[in-house]
Amino acid sequence: MTDCQKSPGTMFSPSCRPLSPVFAGIQMLSVQPDTKPKGCAGCNRKIKDRYLLKALDKYWHEDCLKCACCDCRLGEVGSTLYTKANLILCRRDYLRLFGVTGNCAACSKLIPAFEMVMRAKENVYHLDCFACQLCNQRFCVGDKFFLKNNMILCQTDYEEGLMKLICHGLKEVGRARQSAGAPSLLLSPASEAS
Repeated sequence: MTDCQKSPGTMFSPSCRPLSPVFAGIQMLSVQPDTKPKGCAGCNRKIKDRYLLKALDKYWHEDCLKCACCDCRLGEVGSTLYTKANLILCRRDYLRLFGVTGNCAACSKLIPAFEMVMRAKENVYHLDCFACQLCNQRFCVGDKFFLKNNMILCQTDYEEGLMKLICHGLKEVGRARQSAGAPSLLLSPASEAS
């Protein structure tokens, strides 16, 4: 009996406890005609094929080394496999079941590793969360956006904020110069100039 049993209608039973993952390489080897046939770790029969797979320090028929979830032949999918909770998995299913990309910089919720994301510098976002944080305009790949103090902004909101900062800065400079007795650098409307 293992710690992780499949239950009818579910992927795993509640008694399944996480175990450390194992990342392993898969080697395809050609069988030499003069060697004694090796036993397959999947079906326990002798491997009489021209090629065999070696993974997890065991030998396998090409058809026997499969992902426990999607049944894809791991020798065809790539040169790696994952094992966890007594399961042999392809990369996609391992990430779907056990992996996470990190937390979304906008909503702080976990992002599953199989989910599509948007990135801005070190920040990762759900697709639905990748929007201007002031007006909620959503962005697509290739759209122009600005990252200011870890906030995503559309061009309009960024430029409005920049103008407010510039105007506020000019007013502060004008006040400082005026209190120091220097002439103001701020321009006045023509009607007020006379």
